[in-house]
Amino acid sequence: MHPQIEFKHDGLVLDACILINLNASGQMEAILRSIPPQVAVAAYVSENEIRSFDLQPFIDKGLLIVVDIDLASDADTNRVANYANALGADGEAYTGAIAVSKNWAIGTDERRVLKYFEREMPHLQRITTHELVKHWADTTMPARETVLLALEQIAIIGKFVINAQHPCFEWTLRMTEKKSEVITDL
Repeated sequence: MHPQIEFKHDGLVLDACILINLNASGQMEAILRSIPPQVAVAAYVSENEIRSFDLQPFIDKGLLIVVDIDLASDADTNRVANYANALGADGEAYTGAIAVSKNWAIGTDERRVLKYFEREMPHLQRITTHELVKHWADTTMPARETVLLALEQIAIIGKFVINAQHPCFEWTLRMTEKKSEVITDL
């Protein structure tokens, strides 16, 4: 069983893949509301990688802030360049640079990014879509059918399927297996 997330930082910066998955869930606002630290997105990600939906309603409600690196800081610009070189992805590079600079948790589903930051910055908490969905489900107790639909939409619309090595795999499997119970109980 995967325990509830203990958020270890004052902020959480999400990359594009998590934002796309949360939007696909149909429960993005509720999930963002359940997260206790400040939730952010890199300006680069907001401006260049999120085109399929509008983040502004979440920003207007104070559920998400847009953060940029300090362009005057050699340390920040070097981090972005180094991470982009190591990861081959600009969005994750900006997201990682902000997380490191602010000592915030990083939210991503990209395994290579998770492994990179686990190796290079082990003090930073790494959080995934399914951990955020589980946190939302555990803390706000939505109807099982609502959680199930969110997980299905992440898989279908977000095109993101959890792998068997993920810490929330068993929880997700139990949630989706309960679908047959709900159907047969009618």
